[in-house]
Parts: sequence; structure tokens; C-alpha cells
Amino acid sequence: MKKADNYFADLRQPDRIFRLDRDCILVFTGKTEVDSRPFLRIGAGSSLPAELLRHIENVVLCEQELANAALELQWMKATLGAGGESVRYVSSRERASQMYAYAGLNEIDEDKRPPVKMVPYGPFNSRVETKNKCIIMFMATGNFQVTLNSSKLLDYFSFRNQKMNIDKEYDMIAKAMHRRVRRAEKGVGFVYPGGTSVDRLSVYWFFDQNGLYVNPPENHHYDLLENGIEPGNLKMAIADSIHAPGFAEFVRRKSVLKETGGVYCNDYEHVALLKRIYNGMKWKLFDDGRPLPAADQAVFFKSKTGSHGIFSIRLNEASHDHVQVMFPIAPVKQSKSFDFTRGPFDLEFMKIDGKEDFMNAGSCRLTLYAPGRIALDVYGKQKLGETSYPIIPRAEYLFQNPEKPSGAADSVLHAIEGTPQHDYFSAIVASILAPRVKNDDGAAAAEITNALKAWEKLPAPTDLLERQNIHEAIRFLDWADRARMGFSPAQSKLIQSLLAKHRMSKFTNDDWLSIGSVKFHVVFVAGKVTLLLVQTAPTDPIRLRIPRTIEEISADPKAYASYLRQMTKILDKGDEPPGLRQCLEFAERLYEDRLLIVADRKRLQELKHHLGIHAEEPPKPVNFFERLMMKLGLMQPKAA
Repeated sequence: MKKADNYFADLRQPDRIFRLDRDCILVFTGKTEVDSRPFLRIGAGSSLPAELLRHIENVVLCEQELANAALELQWMKATLGAGGESVRYVSSRERASQMYAYAGLNEIDEDKRPPVKMVPYGPFNSRVETKNKCIIMFMATGNFQVTLNSSKLLDYFSFRNQKMNIDKEYDMIAKAMHRRVRRAEKGVGFVYPGGTSVDRLSVYWFFDQNGLYVNPPENHHYDLLENGIEPGNLKMAIADSIHAPGFAEFVRRKSVLKETGGVYCNDYEHVALLKRIYNGMKWKLFDDGRPLPAADQAVFFKSKTGSHGIFSIRLNEASHDHVQVMFPIAPVKQSKSFDFTRGPFDLEFMKIDGKEDFMNAGSCRLTLYAPGRIALDVYGKQKLGETSYPIIPRAEYLFQNPEKPSGAADSVLHAIEGTPQHDYFSAIVASILAPRVKNDDGAAAAEITNALKAWEKLPAPTDLLERQNIHEAIRFLDWADRARMGFSPAQSKLIQSLLAKHRMSKFTNDDWLSIGSVKFHVVFVAGKVTLLLVQTAPTDPIRLRIPRTIEEISADPKAYASYLRQMTKILDKGDEPPGLRQCLEFAERLYEDRLLIVADRKRLQELKHHLGIHAEEPPKPVNFFERLMMKLGLMQPKAA
């Protein structure tokens, strides 16, 4: 550590620049410990250093280098909440106007507006005295330079080109994924990447290679990489607000690439504010009753309050039937009432906030749910329902909608292949689905009765996957009975006995969530029943894990380094799937970059010490919700 008496005099140009996050730079422009607000900020990151917010005077909004506007807004609100002076943004007049409107300041009466200043740059004046001053010089290329005492302190483009940034991450992931066996690219279905917060359910949908993220989390390209999904396949997004950081990240990326993006937001009337900022994207807006822009076989509907949405999907070209799936969008007044469609729906996604929510998980033909505000131990101990299950993170769910019931029976037969029940089920469905011949009615009835009686004598499977598929086979028979496909009263009684014997309430959510690498087939039968069939899926020799925050690395740098070494050794020992090592190499590159950011934060700690800026205590959880968020890893204590 430098001596205090010459610390500021000895500060060199590199000593004044700090990366707080991947896309957030802090520049120290002061000369002494008594300088007022001596910091300049460029970009915004996830970590908000509360003790520094009052000491940042200028914030630069880049003209061509688009930042995440939603994160910038969060910094603005945090700075105002820290009780310092006004937030002062420096940019072009157009960019300043865009940010001002996006923040909603235009809608506030002038005398009630928070102290936010937008300062557009003007023509260079060579007669301005530069001694003891910090000057920001914007160039026609979109670059800018920061000078201090007439000496260049920062050339932004040059600095950024040497560092990792979000666009470089996307490009590196695309190269790493080029040879990898990718998921969520064939058929229609979804993956639950596991990035859900307590207020929002994040689900990645795929319509062949056209992906749609409902409430994409921040840095969702990490979630997609971990799940073996090509981020470039993401073509559409649905969000509860234009101010959601993950949604802004999606739009920003499409704007950088000048690609088309399909968009729906619950605050639909304000989408134009974001469109002005990210006008490089070719916007395809969709709303109630409109087909998805990149998947016109699916029509989107929203509930009357906008809290829920429905995808009405035609999975079969030859069928006029549409599969209807309901999912939550926004934490607003809840409504499951729609103008153009009504339940019961084929599938529903739910967010579980309390134990009582489990009681409402049977209103649709199949319910899949994820934890919200509920305590995780309570969630895990809950018994499985007959038609309701927790969503398995990382598992691929594929949709099937057979044209005829026989198609659904084939899916069940495939799922229970190799079990003693297979032949009994095959004999039963062959009898009830075959064209009736008068002389064979008696023989067919006897064959069904014999098969059901033999099935009833078998013990219920103890293996969870086998039990689930057998359970769904019986549910198919129960539906066929209710559809009056020829069962007698005695046979109906046997089917109900089988259902009772094979109930899934023997198992808990924790049992279901620990079943390993699996793939699901969601089979929609005649618009009357939805089956959930499960099978084991190939698993990679390693599980790719990307750390979400710098704090995770700074708290224990050796832990992630050890993880990387272990994964490398596993790949070195055996045959590895193509492209997986390249994905691990990306994780290593990311780790190295984060170590550099950790080093910058340590240098900043030294500077704060000489400035007399003391870190505030990390906030203690003040309520149940914050404790749950930290337990889930969705909230980090503020870094010192």
C-alpha cells in the first residue's frame, strides 16, 4: 500500500480505472481526499456498492456502445435512494432524452421530479481551461476519451476491446456451442433453466429452433449455455416490464446484431420507450390473439389483468385441435380469465408461494409448478399430486398431440416397455381401440377383464420413473373408460382400484427433483387428458456451471478453480461429447476475467481507504422473502 502522504500524487493512469463488473467501469478523477464526488461511471453492473453511490458525479451514456438500460435505471434509483446529490448523465442529446423518458421522468410533474440531470455534450471549445479539470471528449465514431489535467486518462474503445464484455461472451459461447450436441431444437416444448426469482417464473420455450423466453433472467445466456441451448436460437421474449434487466438484455443483444426480435411486455403501452433506445432491433410486437412472430403455429392470449398468458398451439398440421398452455407473466392482480378462450386448459405452469397453492394445482389437466416465496423445506416435503408435479430444472419437456387415441397409446407403450404391465396394457388398448366385431365382443371383454385382474396382482413399482409411467398408463385407461370406449362396470371398478394402488402421493417433491437426467413427453390426448411420461436421458460426463456474480468468486476463488480442475480431469479420462471442452474453456476464460475484476475491486478498496469512504454493513434479511432469495442464491449481500 502506498504511503498516505504521496498516495494521490503517485496515482498513474491505470491506477485510476476500475472494473466493478463485466460491463461497469469506475474512473477516479480526483486529486486529493477532500475532492467532492471524484468518480465517473461508465456502464452498469449487477453489484451496487452502496458506499460509493454518493461519490459518483458523472455517468457516461455511450452513443454506440449500448448498455443495459434496465440496470442503468436500477443504479439511478439506488443513487437517489443513497441520499447524495443529483445523478448527472453525460451523453448526446438524443441518448439523454431516451434515458430520461425510459426512467419515467417525463411523466412526473417538474416540481416533483427527482434530482436527475441530463447533460448533452456540445461542440469542443479549445479555449476552455483544462488544468485541474476532467474533460469527456465524444467522437464521431461513437468513442469517447476522458482526460485529466490535459492528459488522456481513458480511451473507451481501446480499453473495452482489451476486456471481456457481454457481446464477447455471446460470441465465445456461439463458437463453443458450434460442435456441441444442442438441446431444445427439435419439436415443440420447453426447458426450465432454473433461473426463476420469487416473483417471476422463467421458462424457455422452443418451436424447433425458434426460442422464446418467458421472463428471461439477467445473464440468461449463462442459463442457456448450462442447458446446452444455443443462445442465438432465442428469437422472442415475454416479460412483465420493460424495466426487467433480462428483457432489456435480450432486446439489447438483438439490437447489436440488428436482428429481428419478437416481443410482448405487460406494460405494452411503454414498449416504445425501449424501442427508441434499441432501434437496431427489428421489432415484431405481438399482443392478445396474435400468432408468435417466429412460430405462427402458436397464438398468444393474455388474461384480463395481464397476470397470465396462454399459448394455443397447433401441434398437428392435420388436426384442428389446439393445445392450450397457461403460464404466469406478471406479479400483478391475478386473473386466469381470458376474452377468447377458457379452461380447463391442457397444461398450466404455477409458481408456489404458500402451502395453500398446492390445493389449487388441479384445476387444469396437468400442472407443473416451481417454488416462489415458499420455504424450500416445505416445498420439498410436499406429496406429489395425481396430475401436479414440480418442474425438473434442466430437463427437456417435449409435446405430443396424436391425431388419434391410438397414437397416445403408442407413446404409453413405449414408455412402459420392458415392464410386466406392458403386455396387459397392450392387450387392453388393442381391444378397446380395435373396430368392434359382434362375434368377438364377449372374447374381447374377457381379455380385458383378465388383463386387469392380472395387472392388479402385480406389486406397484417402487422405482419412481417406472411408477410414473405405469400411473399414466392407468390414467389413459381411466380416460378411455370415461370416454365410454366399452369398459363394463366391473372393469371400471378394477381400473379405479389400480389407480388407488399406484397413487403418486407415496413420493414427495424432493424425490421427484432428485431423479437425475431425464426427458419428459407431455402427451395431450383428445383435448381431455394430459399425460406426463418420463424417460432417462443421456447425461454429459460433467455438469457445466457458470458463476453468476463476482462476489461468488471473490468470496472463495479457490472453490471455482477446484471445480474447473475436477471437470477437466473428468474430460481427460474418457470420451467426451463434441464441444463440451470448448464450453468448459469458456468457463475458464470467464473465471480468469473475474479474477481481474476481483483484483480491481481490491485496488478500489485501497483508494476508498485513503478517501475515507467506508463500506456499509451488508444488509441483514429483514423478512422471510429476502431470506428465501438468499437461500436460493437469487440475492447477494452487497459487497464491501
